[in-house]
Amino acid sequence: MRGQLPLETESADPQQISSWFMNKVNFSVKLPNYQESSGQEKLYTLEGARLVGYQEDYAAYVAYKMKDRPISLVITSDSVARPSGGEEIQARGLTFHYNAIDGLKVLTWSDRGLTYALVSDLEERGQQSCIVCHEGTKDRDLLEPLKPH
Repeated sequence: MRGQLPLETESADPQQISSWFMNKVNFSVKLPNYQESSGQEKLYTLEGARLVGYQEDYAAYVAYKMKDRPISLVITSDSVARPSGGEEIQARGLTFHYNAIDGLKVLTWSDRGLTYALVSDLEERGQQSCIVCHEGTKDRDLLEPLKPH
């Protein structure tokens, strides 16, 4: 999040980043490109990726920027890490865990065998960072419960 680890690959192309992770992690990384396919104005940029060590295994680290502010996405197998702690939020059949740690907003969840951590310093719970994967209007029902009430 603080740019202390250099990216191992730099690209704004989600397909290129997804392909880079092949044979590097034991799970499939498929980054979406919703805004480009929908023709919407791009609200964030994909910067690149790297591997990060986690519990004697590797996790996929993906770096984004939104309004010159970093957003970090970390993905690993749910056999290696499970979300826990913080405030639990239910949305679209998933359980999200929200924590504020050292001024950073951390959302964690598991889905389809993978565990995700999305970290930013964006406002509220950082749910704006979710648009890196869920920008379309069909995903508003997912994002709405993440907003503080």
